[in-house]
Amino acid sequence: TVASNIIFTAYVDNTYGQTLGTGTVTRGYWEGIQVADVNGSRFEYCKFIYGGYSDSGYSLDYGTLRTGNFGAPVKNCEFISCNGFGLVASDAANDSITLSNTFTNCYRPMKVNCADNVNISDANNFPKNDQNGIFVVGSKGFHDSSKTVTILWSESNVPFVVLDSPSVRENSTLKIYDNVTVKFLQGCDFSFYDNNLRIGANVTFTSFKDDTVGGDANGDESLTTPASGNWIGIWRYASPDSYYVTNASAPKVAYYDGTTMYIYSNFTFTAP
Repeated sequence: TVASNIIFTAYVDNTYGQTLGTGTVTRGYWEGIQVADVNGSRFEYCKFIYGGYSDSGYSLDYGTLRTGNFGAPVKNCEFISCNGFGLVASDAANDSITLSNTFTNCYRPMKVNCADNVNISDANNFPKNDQNGIFVVGSKGFHDSSKTVTILWSESNVPFVVLDSPSVRENSTLKIYDNVTVKFLQGCDFSFYDNNLRIGANVTFTSFKDDTVGGDANGDESLTTPASGNWIGIWRYASPDSYYVTNASAPKVAYYDGTTMYIYSNFTFTAP
């Protein structure tokens, strides 16, 4: 509850509970929590502090809370001083959402899979993190129609950041709501089928280096600047022609590859 949080923290963190040990407490002091492959798990009013340990110091595959193959709703939780990701939510059950969580002083707040049903509300908080965003993978869902889900992205406080080349599953739908920003690392792209990517108003697809929209997601202030070719584009699979989408508005697509080796065209997206 609000008055009685459940605390997961380092053995030597004497801020909570009894004094059990002494020593320096830092991010990545302990590894994390992995949810078993069973239904019914949920986390509400929990604090996860100083997690994210891995042998390499931090790992992009590690999270202090990893919701596993069956997923778990995560609501009203705090992720504080976590290495790697605070939350790794993938392969989630249909009712899995992240709602009213706060991520502070983490390397990266959250990672989700584009192919799985993790619904991201617009009620999460991201006060200060090294790289601020909701990081997206999903190449494992490429051309995979075995799972049908509807995914909702409505978080507009920080951008969604694409780490590889995710694809919306052929029989699934991704709905991106108003004012959401999606940023792409170098060489990444995004694909969808026919009309299964729904776009709201004032949505922007742009480079990870673009600080003019969605803030300084890569955390380097002005050390890097965006340029054409930073990311590849948004690919639409359709019959008879497939092509990269080049909309200048609704949504805005900026700093994509734009070379003549691909087919490019505008496309009218359906609203969520």
